[in-house]
Parts: sequence; C-alpha cells; structure tokens
Amino acid sequence: MMTTGVSPLLNIEVFPPELSNAIKGLSNENRQKIIIVLYNEIKLSFSDLQTRTGLTASLLSNHLRKLKDSMLIERIFDRIVGKVVYSYYKITKYGKDMVERLFGLFYTTTITRAIILLESITFTESVKISQIDRPQRRI
Repeated sequence: MMTTGVSPLLNIEVFPPELSNAIKGLSNENRQKIIIVLYNEIKLSFSDLQTRTGLTASLLSNHLRKLKDSMLIERIFDRIVGKVVYSYYKITKYGKDMVERLFGLFYTTTITRAIILLESITFTESVKISQIDRPQRRI
C-alpha cells in the first residue's frame, strides 16, 4: 500500500458522487448567492428568490434545478389552487451542513494563518527591538 498525506482512517480512491455533485452545485457564483439567501431564510418562493438574487426567471430556474440535483436545496409543494401551484424552496440539512463546514474550514484556516503571521511579525519585531536595546560591546 502506498503512503500518502491522507489520514490512515480514510481510504479515498474516488470522490463520492454526492460530494462531487455538491461541489458542482456550489461552483457557480449565482448558485452560491441562492444558497446564501436560502441559508439565511426558512423558505422562499420562486418570486421571492428572484427578487432577492436579481436573477431572471429562466436563469434562476436553471440554477435551482442544478442545486436540487446536487441535493443542496429542495422544492416543497405547499398547495394547488386551480391551476396555480404554490411552492417554496429551502436549503436541505445536507446543504446547510455543507455551507457551515465550508465556511468553518475557511475561517478556521484564515484565522490560523493570521495568527501564524502575527506571531512571526511579533517575533521578528521583538528580535529587532532586542538588538536595538542591547548595548554594543567594546573591544
């Protein structure tokens, strides 16, 4: 067995299809906007989503389909009155978990990098200051 940088607990050979689909679902800026809007709301109708995102009906419809296919959002049918279907969209638990984990990873990594940078700057500055404060030796 080849040794890699992967945790020995994971035997990863291919991405699971669900993960690949979620990555594809989040790979577009408009879909990211939709996900963030739905993350912050319990549910929204198509027209509310259109207003909040500023997307045209056809573009929004296309992106909603891709997000549904990736299991990040779902469409809930509320009621039918005559020929009018009332429905709304909401983020799935999987979608919410994905967003929270991605943002958590991003901010944890960013904060860790900032701390390392600050520590290196502080160390460098303290070395410079200690060199300035130290009296010169006479020979």
